Amino acid sequence: MPPLLLCCQWINSLGLEDIYINNLFEDCSDGLVLLRVLDHIQPGIVSWRQVEMKPTNKFKKVSNCNYVVVLGKQLKFSLVNIAGPDIVGGNKKLILALVWQMMRAHTLKFLAAVQAKKFGGAEVTDEVRGHALTQSSRAGAAEQHAC
Repeated sequence: MPPLLLCCQWINSLGLEDIYINNLFEDCSDGLVLLRVLDHIQPGIVSWRQVEMKPTNKFKKVSNCNYVVVLGKQLKFSLVNIAGPDIVGGNKKLILALVWQMMRAHTLKFLAAVQAKKFGGAEVTDEVRGHALTQSSRAGAAEQHAC
């Protein structure tokens, strides 16, 4: 599955009210969708008083997108050479990199919650991730051979 389609489907699958992504680059250009996703990943991280809820011009959109970058850095995303104007301008490579890191953070948070609930709270480590990947690839191989 192409990364662009994967990113769109992931955001759509989050179940955020009034959000459906048709074109990732256009739909995220004002920063509001990305802020809603960040707030979903880390509830309370977005100070909505700082957000331009109806960005009518480029400067307000850039302000929102700059705030997305600030919050991404707070979440320890690798955001080198990315700023609000890159998102507003639809820089595909940088937007995909940002959304990919959002997906990764969301997945790790989900795995940590499952780990805590099912396995007594042991930290999700690279070893656990590697084990999960090995098991899923074995399951996929078994399904292929079963046909």
